[in-house]
Amino acid sequence: MADPQILVVEDEGIVAAGIRNMLKGLGYTVPAVASSGKDAIKKAAETRPDLVLMDIVLEGDMDGIEAAEQIHARFDIPVIYLTAYADETTVQRAKMTAPYGYLLKPFNERELHAAIEMALYKHMMEREVTSSTENPELDRALKELVKTEGVNAAAVISKDGVMVKFCDSIIPEDLSPLSSVVAMMTRTADRCTKLLKMGELVENITKAEEGVLVLERCGAFIFLTAVDKSVDINALEPQRKRVKGIIRDMV
Repeated sequence: MADPQILVVEDEGIVAAGIRNMLKGLGYTVPAVASSGKDAIKKAAETRPDLVLMDIVLEGDMDGIEAAEQIHARFDIPVIYLTAYADETTVQRAKMTAPYGYLLKPFNERELHAAIEMALYKHMMEREVTSSTENPELDRALKELVKTEGVNAAAVISKDGVMVKFCDSIIPEDLSPLSSVVAMMTRTADRCTKLLKMGELVENITKAEEGVLVLERCGAFIFLTAVDKSVDINALEPQRKRVKGIIRDMV
């Protein structure tokens, strides 16, 4: 995606200007900056950005969570929350809107870039998924897997590069390391699908500063699991075996 457009919603002028400069420095376009929930919805309708960076706490009678819910529902635009607050009530409300990420203030360019690229890729892949790839059993199995301590994310990708399913364990306090791990996961997707098409991909374990990424071929699909460095991959075999069995049964 060339020069993605990102709408910034932030009611503190200095902070908004700083975010805008960060985004421009990273090669993104900022079509507008909004300072309230209602203004965010209006500008999202006018500019149709590729992504919205939404501050949760906004002045006025509509906060960022309510605005994000409307933007995603009406325009199918992914939203990343910006917040200095990580209390349980806020987290639970935010989760209900199915956000594409969180950034805890203050954040740096690397964290911002990783979160944006992860959200854009995830949204792009989700839009390509058709009803034929929907599988409630797979959904439940992946969700159970990412509930395991140390498991950050899991995904199933088809040989054509379509993300069939993606699950993660994002919570605000874990954002920085997790966004880096998932960014590492998405960066490998294209390479993995090429290897799968050539019949060369069997299993690969990639170790990096961010963590460990396990890739495995399951029929016509790739199964990826991103975990902490401290996790014993072999100990996850029962959960992974269940997921792999479901994947192999998929047509």
